[in-house]
Amino acid sequence: MKTFGGLVDSVRWNVVSSENNPIPFLVERPGEPKPLLIPVTAEIVEKEKGSFFSFLFKRKQLREVGIAGKQTPMVAGTQENSPAAEAGIQATDLITSVDGKELLSLYQLGDYIEKNPSKPLELGILRDKGKPTEKQLTVNVTPRQPDIRPDDDKGRQLIGVIWDQNGLRQISHPRPWTQIRDALKTMGATISAIVSRKSEINMGHLSGPIGIGRAYYTLLDDPYGLQRVLWFSVVLNVNLAVMNLLPFPVLDGGHITMALFEWIRRRPINIRILEVVQMACVFLLLGFMVFVSMKDAGDMVGSGGKGDKREPKQEYRFLPANQRQTAAPAPGQ
Repeated sequence: MKTFGGLVDSVRWNVVSSENNPIPFLVERPGEPKPLLIPVTAEIVEKEKGSFFSFLFKRKQLREVGIAGKQTPMVAGTQENSPAAEAGIQATDLITSVDGKELLSLYQLGDYIEKNPSKPLELGILRDKGKPTEKQLTVNVTPRQPDIRPDDDKGRQLIGVIWDQNGLRQISHPRPWTQIRDALKTMGATISAIVSRKSEINMGHLSGPIGIGRAYYTLLDDPYGLQRVLWFSVVLNVNLAVMNLLPFPVLDGGHITMALFEWIRRRPINIRILEVVQMACVFLLLGFMVFVSMKDAGDMVGSGGKGDKREPKQEYRFLPANQRQTAAPAPGQ
């Protein structure tokens, strides 16, 4: 395993594509003389209710084991008038520790605050990592309840940090052949998972033009958008090239297969049979494009796109010190 997310050599991919359950994990643990073999049961966390709409537009959810990779929490920004803003925490700061304990994920700090409400915290911060101005700081901050809270809030205390979900990233420069090889591995692994009877991945997890366009839009909305778009284009074009060579009529691979068949028979295929086969495959291909496009449209509706009828999410907000005493509580407080 090379990463937690992504395709082929990642933990998540091997969890969703594994044909075993429980899944045997080989784990290296500090203090243990040899790796441990631990069986982990994978489960689907949220199950969609069976309905005609779900059947047409919703993809089958994939199973998870509930683990994540180590990621030093990186600040994307702070909420105005929040304890974090008042303490001087800045965007791109890495919060490396809390009260002397190393932070391994951005969720760990929230759990620590929940277990130690109203306790002043000593945060270790690494600022300007990798730059000449890099320095280690210690910041004291005390969590408190936001002044404006959702109706269902249960007294949650926050410091007002907005996390960078991607964390600290570095640009790598893989060689062209390495990128092509990885794309081929991805394509092979995807096809193997789809055709396997024991895999939970099926044709409905693929994407069509709508999904591809949405992927480009999402990638461009990123500080490293251009680099990520170029990477995705390599993967996409290699995948399309491989798919085009599959021995399926109407694709180039199908034409090559039929040409070889005619060469072996030393006479052409009956034109009537060829027309029927070609038209049937055209309808299958178009039907498949409509099918995956419906799944793509369902993803857009379910993620807040046009047509999403869910209530807008209420936010937490902090007010200036001179307004906190007179601020009206949120409805239901």
